[in-house]
Amino acid sequence: MLPEGYKRNYKGILDGLMKTVDEGVLMRGAVANGAKLAAICASMTNAFDWCKENSYFFLGPSWINRFWATAVAASVGTVASLPFDAVRMRMHTMRPLPDGRYPYESSFDCARKMIHYEGAAKHSSNFNCFFAGGQAYWVRLFGICWVSQYLLDYYHGGKNVSEFWSPAKHKVQTGIDYDVHDPFTDGFNKYMNSKWNCKAQDTAAYNPDGKTDFTHV
Repeated sequence: MLPEGYKRNYKGILDGLMKTVDEGVLMRGAVANGAKLAAICASMTNAFDWCKENSYFFLGPSWINRFWATAVAASVGTVASLPFDAVRMRMHTMRPLPDGRYPYESSFDCARKMIHYEGAAKHSSNFNCFFAGGQAYWVRLFGICWVSQYLLDYYHGGKNVSEFWSPAKHKVQTGIDYDVHDPFTDGFNKYMNSKWNCKAQDTAAYNPDGKTDFTHV
């Protein structure tokens, strides 16, 4: 959608990587992108867990728990990460000015200039400059989270892995859901049982090594 003079016309992933390396901008916006991902992980998982676990007590193992918890998590994630995404996008798409210099020197400089020139009341603007396109961003986050959970359900339901846990009481909604359940994975439980349980014919108290007898200690 950019004008002709601003299009980079990448032919593919390798061509894009080679051109960004030639321009010396491969790591441009890395700080903003890292902060965006950190904000998503730090905000969405907590909000999702809290909403789903609390509604579980009222609704039981219902699909509504996942739906509204994902919606709330996507909203929190949008508020927390979209400002960093706006800076990242500015850094990725900026082009040289007529004098050859770039508009922004770093992610910090980009955020500072956005606040000064686009987020100040004296310029008839506000912090909405950091949240432009928030509706589409929310839909993308919600869609990714919603679909990925069902894909994980399918993957774990096929018993392709044993290390991921599922609710102990209700065998529904696995994947990245966290309900009221035993906080250990099946794989970890099996490991603990194999290391700590004595054999049926043994009556003595044993160390996990299976040899040391603590009966007379």
